[in-house]
Amino acid sequence: MNYVSLSKEYMLRGYQDYPYVLADRKNGRTEILDRSTFLLLELCSGTIDFSAVYLTQQQKERLAHLHEWGIVQFSQGQKGIDRVQEYKKAENLFISSLHWSVTGRCNLKCRHCYMSAPDYKYKDMSTAECLQVIEQMDLAGVPAVSITGGEPFLREDIWTLLEMFSKKGIAVSHIYTNGTLLTERIADRFRSMGLCPNFVISFDGVDGHDWLRAKKGAGEQAASVIRMLKEYGFPIMIETAVYDGNIDCLMDTYELLKRLGVDYWKTSLIYEAGEWRKEGRRQVGTRELYDVYLSMIRAYVKDGAPCFIQLDGFFSCPAHEPDKWYSPYVREALSEHGEGRCCGTCRFDPYLLPHGKLLPCAAMTDSEVEKEMPDLHTETLSQVYSGADNAFFRIADMKTAEILGRNSDCATCAHRELCQGGCRAMSLIEGFGLYGHSPVLCTFFNGGYENKIKETVEQAGRR
Repeated sequence: MNYVSLSKEYMLRGYQDYPYVLADRKNGRTEILDRSTFLLLELCSGTIDFSAVYLTQQQKERLAHLHEWGIVQFSQGQKGIDRVQEYKKAENLFISSLHWSVTGRCNLKCRHCYMSAPDYKYKDMSTAECLQVIEQMDLAGVPAVSITGGEPFLREDIWTLLEMFSKKGIAVSHIYTNGTLLTERIADRFRSMGLCPNFVISFDGVDGHDWLRAKKGAGEQAASVIRMLKEYGFPIMIETAVYDGNIDCLMDTYELLKRLGVDYWKTSLIYEAGEWRKEGRRQVGTRELYDVYLSMIRAYVKDGAPCFIQLDGFFSCPAHEPDKWYSPYVREALSEHGEGRCCGTCRFDPYLLPHGKLLPCAAMTDSEVEKEMPDLHTETLSQVYSGADNAFFRIADMKTAEILGRNSDCATCAHRELCQGGCRAMSLIEGFGLYGHSPVLCTFFNGGYENKIKETVEQAGRR
């Protein structure tokens, strides 16, 4: 070892609140570094002769671990790093990823579309405007983007945007799509660009997909696309929207997805927004939903947890590790000052609508708070995330103490330490306002469902 360089997929970033961050250029994952590790990595420019540098024994051991983990590379000659890998500090708070609806258009007329894509409610930005947003992301140090729509492949300039992300070192971690426009040619192009995003395919069940997507044969088409992407080696995530027409076939859907070999399955109960308000369907009861989920958990654990699964916020578990299940509804213990953050996703992974409005969460689309949110045509990401008091941050960085201080029902609830007021988007969706409670979570905690999940997992694991 004479020269040490940061491996090609990594770059160093910094922010107001987290000055030392290691980011993966391929998948967008980040790691908060301590100062000593950062200073060591900053030396790994590939142009410094380490035989002439004094390193303590601790630094040598740390460098060996970094090499073992593939974060740095050793070489006998100089081997510089790309400019995008060099340390760059943004003058704003940390943003780990941007979830971006790049278009409000769709080639399907989904009956539950929260952004009313069939009516093209949210108009698209031009190519030039989108490129300007990417410049804003670069200046704000955003390491990753997940792309959604509408249907993102309806944008004729989608490859222009993808190429710009690559140029800036911004990882395209996920692409959300209905799959109808995905072809082998597109898969080949992703592979030739060195991009390997998680493809998130909408699939709403063996008996529920076609009706919800308003297209006969859409379900089989989605299954065909999943098979094709699996052959190409892309990670496959499935999102299933749960409603009264497919809740009884969720187990059959699970069996199909297991056979298809998907990597991740997420289910979400449809909420009253956008197109779904027009349907007037029977709302699935929370207890009805949870009882179905318990049956699914039983089968899933018996099967050895074949994929990563997330059943709303009710249950989540990594693949092949059923003992590591958890419920996202159950929060970490509050500090002695009650200063827990309401939602880390809102704070670190904001959502951008097609016309440029920035929201803390996609589920807040078409809600009472949308009109107050910043527009990236008039404010930059760095300005919004400067730490100054603004409408966006009053929600995105809301503390649990604020909820408990404004909501006496939650403040006096026996489950407040575990629930902490619940999800702000759920409260808005269910008509209780920004500071209200969420009946979905009330049912979970008052019904003792965490213990029911535990019992179900233990019983299934013994068989």
